[in-house]
Amino acid sequence: MQLTVALYRLSNHIKFHNVPGNILNGKHRIWPKPNTKQKNFLLRKIDTEINNMKLISRPYESEENSGPAYEKMNQEKAKIEFLKKLEKVRSNKNKLENKLMSDHLDPLRNHRLKFLMSQSTRPGNRERGWNDPPEFLHSKDSTASQNKRTILNQRVAHSFDGKLVEKNPDTLAEPPKLSTPPISQINTKKEEEFSQADAANEIDVENLEKKLNESVQLLKDSGTAIRICDDILKRIKIFISSWPKLNQNVKQRMSSLVKNLENKELKDANELHVRLMMDYPSEVSQWMVGIKKLIFELIELEKRKEPHSTNE
Repeated sequence: MQLTVALYRLSNHIKFHNVPGNILNGKHRIWPKPNTKQKNFLLRKIDTEINNMKLISRPYESEENSGPAYEKMNQEKAKIEFLKKLEKVRSNKNKLENKLMSDHLDPLRNHRLKFLMSQSTRPGNRERGWNDPPEFLHSKDSTASQNKRTILNQRVAHSFDGKLVEKNPDTLAEPPKLSTPPISQINTKKEEEFSQADAANEIDVENLEKKLNESVQLLKDSGTAIRICDDILKRIKIFISSWPKLNQNVKQRMSSLVKNLENKELKDANELHVRLMMDYPSEVSQWMVGIKKLIFELIELEKRKEPHSTNE
């Protein structure tokens, strides 16, 4: 209210001072000329009222919330809000795409699962990892079965007379043979299994350690690097310390592997090492590296000895 009165007085002063006989609302009036003090007072009052109105209407433009720093902050806030909206739109788009892809791939997944469930699993060690090779796939029986080929281009031979070949009645009259083995064979098989289990239990660990150390000593005497021999000995100690935790099959195979090393049947020893690594990786992975290195160095030693024997 004070601002309007001050503005009204100031406008009258600007319009009508020193102008006698101005008409206002159809009447002749002569406005008195205001003095300079009154004029300055009115101007100051108008300025203060205008500043107060600015502060009330827009408080964020005060001295505390003004300047380039405040404008930069507002720009950053607007940018963050825009990025949030953009991220929301992108997430909605990704959700829609994933839903469409899942609707398309679900039948394929179900078909693949049914196929995998229908496949027969191989017997073997339950402690293997998910990415280990199939157990017993490297055995001789599996390789022999893979090499067999079905002959489909052979035909049944016919007689020249055009008559069908009659089957012998004697062969048809024979009774069917029994598929089950005799009782005596079953008993012998059980006895062999028990004997193998007893042999595995009776394996002398100290004797195995002694023979392995003798093989390492043979490498040292032949000039093999001491660092390699020490590494092999460390692995042998790990093998001996983990002996009580090993599977019976692992113990039996390691016993036969040491015998092969003693008899210099290095090829058979290498095959046993490969089978152990493929069938029982979780049990032999810590120390089988040393056994592998031992077999390799012994094979190299035999190769070095062959030229000397031929020259003699």
